[in-house]
Amino acid sequence: MRAGYDRIGEGYHAWSHDSPVRLGLIQEVLDRLTPGSAVLDLGCGPGDPVTRLLSEQHLVLGVDLSMGQLRLARRLAPDASLVQADLTEMTCASGSRRRGR
Repeated sequence: MRAGYDRIGEGYHAWSHDSPVRLGLIQEVLDRLTPGSAVLDLGCGPGDPVTRLLSEQHLVLGVDLSMGQLRLARRLAPDASLVQADLTEMTCASGSRRRGR
């Protein structure tokens, strides 16, 4: 799976970034969050639009398996913190909160 998403990075972003459904859903999330909330974005992909929009107002940690997708996310969502990890194998401490950027 990682290699596949590495290969299709730019094409996946071009196909997915301006979906009206996705933009509507992210607006619902933004409307419900308290400013400055900590957000864990699992499967952040290329970081646009979701990670980018979230990180404009919130502390965002984006996680993706694909380094190719994360390279795009670093460019498209520069305010987010990003890590490469397999979300099926990662753990987060209960109540944990990332500090700073």
